[in-house]
Amino acid sequence: LTAHAAVNPDDPAGTKYVDIVTNAMPSYFSSMPNATMALFRGLANHAAPKTYEQIFANVDRSQVVLVTGEHDNTFTPGGGGEPEAWAGLAGDGTLAKNAVQTFSTPTLAAGTYAFEMTGTNDADLYVRVGAEPTTSTYDCRPYKSGSNERCEVRLAAPAKIYVNVRGYSASSTFELTGRKL
Repeated sequence: LTAHAAVNPDDPAGTKYVDIVTNAMPSYFSSMPNATMALFRGLANHAAPKTYEQIFANVDRSQVVLVTGEHDNTFTPGGGGEPEAWAGLAGDGTLAKNAVQTFSTPTLAAGTYAFEMTGTNDADLYVRVGAEPTTSTYDCRPYKSGSNERCEVRLAAPAKIYVNVRGYSASSTFELTGRKL
């Protein structure tokens, strides 16, 4: 690290420009000679090193590659960028007791999102960022009697939001909407 600090005056800690790329499954690469050399070819031309996207384009999608370093930089597979505008979510249905209907959004931009449910009898709303909610793992669960429930979720970074509606009464109807605030 001190060597990096010596050649990069704007990096006194020596960690700003450190990158470590590791092939976590080298035995698999033995049957793919082009993929085996992808990491090395990407860094071989010091004057014009390749980007992660260019390097990883030559590595099979089933391969495991670990990347660490550059404490001020985040690599996003596929180039990152802002997700497209979201038109919202709408759904409805009738649920028997303990039946579940699942909804999910595409990857949404950072911001605050509201999910509102109305209906008859008693259906319950569960919302979770990044994975489908369960009865014990969720980011929002209003715990209200009846089917009129609302959840707000704030995303600090782009992510998918998953919504479950679960029947609590013998039979419940619901209408669900989701929108960006």
